[in-house]
Amino acid sequence: MKFFTCLLLFTTQLSFGQIKKLVPGSSIPGFMSLTRYDATRQAVKGQEDTTRGRLIQVNLWYPSKRGNKNMSFADYVSLVGRELTPSLKDSSALRKGTDTYFTWPASAGADKEKFKKFLQRKTPMLAQRSSMRTKEKRPIILLVHGYASDYAYMAEHLASHGYIVLQVPVKGTTNYELDFAERGLDTQVKDYEFAMGVINKELGITGDQMAVVGFSFGGQSAIALSLRQKNIK
Repeated sequence: MKFFTCLLLFTTQLSFGQIKKLVPGSSIPGFMSLTRYDATRQAVKGQEDTTRGRLIQVNLWYPSKRGNKNMSFADYVSLVGRELTPSLKDSSALRKGTDTYFTWPASAGADKEKFKKFLQRKTPMLAQRSSMRTKEKRPIILLVHGYASDYAYMAEHLASHGYIVLQVPVKGTTNYELDFAERGLDTQVKDYEFAMGVINKELGITGDQMAVVGFSFGGQSAIALSLRQKNIK
């Protein structure tokens, strides 16, 4: 029997966090959210309509021309509430989204009432809902992580600098909870491939120049996407 020894070299470096104010670009970031169904795959448990296939929430930030009312963080949290039940009214969607979004912070001892008060302020974000998209070809960034509310500020900032940002909320293969396994990885990749087809067919957005950014388990999905999609650089 042969034994192989792997030597791991660890290096440490002392450095300080770099703090710099993010300056928005010259474009107005627009935002739209589309609800579509992948008829080739089964619905997720708890999904409102199970007859049309797997529900995919397609969230898109983009450089815009026309200014409308700014999004608030509460609007993004409401989208969390609509991931399985898109027909929910605003108040019900916000309530459900708050409960879902705050599950992990609550487990770490965070104060939910303070979070609710923050949402009630409806502090404006950068993006403006459903404003007119500029027609120029733009590079696309796929943002793979969590809910629509996660890294929303990053998506808005990138859109203000001329990028189109695509995000699909993470869900499991048959359940709402993510599968932390090979099956879950494949599910995330297929969700993004479906969403890429939606924005291409319905909005004429082509993926000639694409990059992918992933966080946590989404980092592995980002690698898998880049291996399956040759136009991701």
